[in-house]
Amino acid sequence: MTAPSPRPPGSGNWPALADRARLAGIKDFHPHVMRHTAADRWLSAGGSEGGLMAIAGWTRPDMLLRYTRARAAQRAADEARGLNLGDL
Repeated sequence: MTAPSPRPPGSGNWPALADRARLAGIKDFHPHVMRHTAADRWLSAGGSEGGLMAIAGWTRPDMLLRYTRARAAQRAADEARGLNLGDL
């Protein structure tokens, strides 16, 4: 039998992550920042929206939009430059 955890249920790695963020000088950190970052990196690397939804466990497209909206314009600009079609 294992000893009970001193942390409240559901806290997971949050205390360690919050401490690391504080030591790195990252203000207003919360775990979902990493989810936004991972989603953006997935799409920026050429991953599909369907693949991202599957790997993230999302069944509704609104979750995809929630986590990828903030950098959508930057990804679109990067994609346009990569297509090498001149100025748009």
